Amino acid sequence: MKIVGANGEVAWDGKEMGELLLRGPWIAEEYYKDERTEEAFQDGWLHTGDIAVINGEGYVKLVDRTKDLIKSGGEWISSVDLENELMAHPAVFEACVVGIPHEKWGERPLACVVLKDNAQPAGKDELLQFLNERVVKWWLPDDFVFLPSTTLPKRTPPQSTIPEIAPSCTNSSGPSTLISCRRGCDPLYQSRTG
Repeated sequence: MKIVGANGEVAWDGKEMGELLLRGPWIAEEYYKDERTEEAFQDGWLHTGDIAVINGEGYVKLVDRTKDLIKSGGEWISSVDLENELMAHPAVFEACVVGIPHEKWGERPLACVVLKDNAQPAGKDELLQFLNERVVKWWLPDDFVFLPSTTLPKRTPPQSTIPEIAPSCTNSSGPSTLISCRRGCDPLYQSRTG
């Protein structure tokens, strides 16, 4: 087992993220009649698609999937970690974080938030301040879309499009375009901020 980032094996510090690679006698050499073999099995290693960290004692923590990571300015932002931090706010019921295209950084986080019905209302500034105490500055979402609770349906397996719910997921701050939440919270409209 090893965890590999952009610059090779990651430090055993519990912070640097990389993809989990596995090999051994119990690991298959290929997928049976599947075109994913070439991508997943390289140089004798199975590329799991899991993003992990490893601490000084050798404990591994899975933090995300490669397809869900937001790649911003050559760095990885964990959508799962951002969602968990947002949901720690007392006013947040649900959160979904997706990467949206950005001209300079490649991708930037967009937070789609459902607030609790009986909680004190929270806005973008309050949530940014809350997150600022918990994550590094470059992880902070560029924008927030506040949604009614009915707009984050759950699907197993995740659906890539559900056009009938998209019109209810609009953000009044600007023109909207359809995006797909890669983690399965279905299509959402997002505000184009530039």
